[in-house]
Amino acid sequence: MKKTIIVPKPTYLIDTNIFLRTLIKEDEVSFQACQKFLNQVKTNQVEAVVPGVVLIELVWTLKSFYGLTKREVIQALESVLHLNNLKVIDDYDHAQALKLWSKHKAKYVDCLLASLAQKYHYYIISYDQDFEKLGVKLERPF
Repeated sequence: MKKTIIVPKPTYLIDTNIFLRTLIKEDEVSFQACQKFLNQVKTNQVEAVVPGVVLIELVWTLKSFYGLTKREVIQALESVLHLNNLKVIDDYDHAQALKLWSKHKAKYVDCLLASLAQKYHYYIISYDQDFEKLGVKLERPF
């Protein structure tokens, strides 16, 4: 009798730029890829988490860089928070993040995300290439 080996689905940690590319839609190709990925989250085809710091970065970017009104930002954040099967997490390894930041040229927020990815063996889904030097599993939307 053959044994069935069950390989667990990877869990994806979603970076800010994935949400931005669906909310702003500056580029059709990345918009479609991100939209497809988020639909896979919604339908439980892939598991995903979003750190609170990503939500903070999303609010800041939409308001300051893209000039959205507070009401528009609230609507955008609500759409993220109401995405089925998406879990919000905030269990950073601040010591590891600081260690990564001291060794690499990367944003501190990316080091925080990398600390989570390392701690829980998450894949980071992002267009940000800085994650490649932080020792995490990085994927682009598919």
